[in-house]
Amino acid sequence: MLKSPAQTSPGFTLVELIVAVSILTIISAASIPNFSTFIKSQNLVQAQESVKNGIRDAQNRAITGEDSTSVLCDGGTAVCTHWVVKLIKGGSTYAVGKSNGVGALACDALDTTDFVSDKFPGDVVINMAGLDNDACIFYEFLTADESDYNLECSGTAVQALKDGLSKYVVVNSSGLVMGANACP
Repeated sequence: MLKSPAQTSPGFTLVELIVAVSILTIISAASIPNFSTFIKSQNLVQAQESVKNGIRDAQNRAITGEDSTSVLCDGGTAVCTHWVVKLIKGGSTYAVGKSNGVGALACDALDTTDFVSDKFPGDVVINMAGLDNDACIFYEFLTADESDYNLECSGTAVQALKDGLSKYVVVNSSGLVMGANACP
């Protein structure tokens, strides 16, 4: 028996096409929430890395003594003595600069600001639970001795605001800057 060209040509029936599209739709619908959570998690990790790098940068500048004698603070009356990382509560950036003091006043107004970080991705912000103010980490020139002002458990929370997800940046007693999932 001879077959007509319509019977021998390969292709999909309408039923097969509808089944394939339905399966693809179900798989896509199931994976979108997981992908959204993945993107938020990656934004959080990226912000955590940014804060760690900023703290390490201030540490390195203090250890090497960068600008330790060439920059005057307080209107030119005193030489800056500290590199400072200023973490702005509820902000999506941080600042690195120099200061002639340690504590609340020095944290409120850096004598000089070297740079402000790029904005964190997504809805990620800095949050220090239970604290109403900004926080600072001071590194003394040449010795890199560290002083914290207003840091919760010696750590900084980098938080995805809407989702309550948090990652921490912790500086231990030896000066090691590391990421953590919880404040130790």
